[in-house]
Parts: sequence; structure tokens; C-alpha cells
Amino acid sequence: MLLLLAVRRWKRRMPGSVFLCCVATQGLAVLGATPAAAESTAWLAHTALVLFFAGLALYGFALGRFEPRQC
Repeated sequence: MLLLLAVRRWKRRMPGSVFLCCVATQGLAVLGATPAAAESTAWLAHTALVLFFAGLALYGFALGRFEPRQC
């Protein structure tokens, strides 16, 4: 839910901090995949995979909002 609130506040042109949502989502995917591999837990591995692809989608969305010439 916090991710949705952050994405709603994105403007047309944003600085590099717009990628923090992407990095946070990818970090959660890694954090979930590590114990899933150690314990062979399928539901946790699937959740980590969903978070991984959500992070990739957010990268594409954030790239369209990124302004490389911010001062």
C-alpha cells in the first residue's frame, strides 16, 4: 500500500530518487528468495518472483518519469 501512495505522487519529470521504489521492490524479492531457496518453500519463491517482476515493471515506469538534467 505504501508503494501505491509513493507512485501516485510521481510527477512528469523526477530526479533519480524515483528509482528508490524499484530498488526497494527488488530488495524485497531478494530477501524473500533467499530463505525460499534454503527451505524449499514454494509460496515464498512465487511471492519473490512476483516482486521481482513488479520491480522490473516499476523500472520501466520510472524511466519514463526520470529527468537526467535535474540540478
